[in-house]
Amino acid sequence: MKELTKIAIKLEDYLMADTPLNEGALLLKLSEINKYLVITSRALAEAKLYQEETIATLFTDYHLEMIDMPASIAKEFLKGLNRKANHLVNWLERLNRTLVHTGENTRAQLSFIQQQLKQ
Repeated sequence: MKELTKIAIKLEDYLMADTPLNEGALLLKLSEINKYLVITSRALAEAKLYQEETIATLFTDYHLEMIDMPASIAKEFLKGLNRKANHLVNWLERLNRTLVHTGENTRAQLSFIQQQLKQ
């Protein structure tokens, strides 16, 4: 979990950094975004596995307490106990989506600059 958190923090810092608006810098940023998409996809898969494993452990640990609970309440009970894993999955999903949108934005900026150079 610490490793996944480090990856998420590094990506967050990268996404907040300014990029000069020139063709070379934008191409480099697009390349970096693609690398980070691979990293976040892998980290997200690892975080989801961790989330599933902790839910299984929590179920084993708390099944007697949950036996008389309605299924919807038991599900929320487990979800509440698994806050850290849920938070990490949500964080990585949002970072991944942000990278996708940043890549689209960077491609749009690159197209605009290339159009300006043609004129």
